[in-house]
Amino acid sequence: MVDYFSKWLEVKALEKVTSQVVKNFVWGEIICRHGLPLAIVTDNGPQFASREFVDFCMQLGIDLRFASVHHP
Repeated sequence: MVDYFSKWLEVKALEKVTSQVVKNFVWGEIICRHGLPLAIVTDNGPQFASREFVDFCMQLGIDLRFASVHHP
């Protein structure tokens, strides 16, 4: 994850990139350390578009936004 304003990077090697793993990363590495983000902008990956991750963000009041797909 990259903070939009400061460009601060939070990176962690993940064995799998499932919605549960992403939820755990966001909770443990972002929210618990830095507080709730106002919004998260992601690509359209299935781990971010899953009902599980969408509900997680909604319950915490995080505005989940999807970046537009690049058209060459």
